[in-house]
Amino acid sequence: FSMRCGTLSTLLLGAAAADESMWRSDRLSVRNESMALRYYLDGVRVSPWHDVPYLAGDDSATGRPLLHFVCEIPRGVSAKVEIHKSVPYNDLVQDVNKDGSPRYYTYSPSTVNYGAIPQTWEDPHHADAHTGLGGDNDPIDVLQLNEGSCVAGAVQRVRVL
Repeated sequence: FSMRCGTLSTLLLGAAAADESMWRSDRLSVRNESMALRYYLDGVRVSPWHDVPYLAGDDSATGRPLLHFVCEIPRGVSAKVEIHKSVPYNDLVQDVNKDGSPRYYTYSPSTVNYGAIPQTWEDPHHADAHTGLGGDNDPIDVLQLNEGSCVAGAVQRVRVL
């Protein structure tokens, strides 16, 4: 696997337990509007980065905490989509190249589900003890390992490996 240097990226595995939190699908909707995935909770606009909780309960099998995961790029997709820091509510938006064209993976589609942990941030001024490099100024990157593809914009419960 390839990870960005200087990040605290963590490999995660999707948890099988049903999510009984406020982020369950009957209350959360993700809408594709104006070339962006926008989040609404009970009809009110929310940020996938700042409003989705970091913790998602406990894993009943291990007793360890589960985290929320925001799916940015499903396995098998080549479009580079991420939580956008500079737009209101941090919509999920496809990255663009310097010429304004949409950005895609160069060599192949994503081989894993890729996304971020909400309410986290990698400080570019804090050097990682193992690499000596600072963070990338984004939420913590995640590689979700499971058998299926996530849906772009989905909020899922995951366990840290």
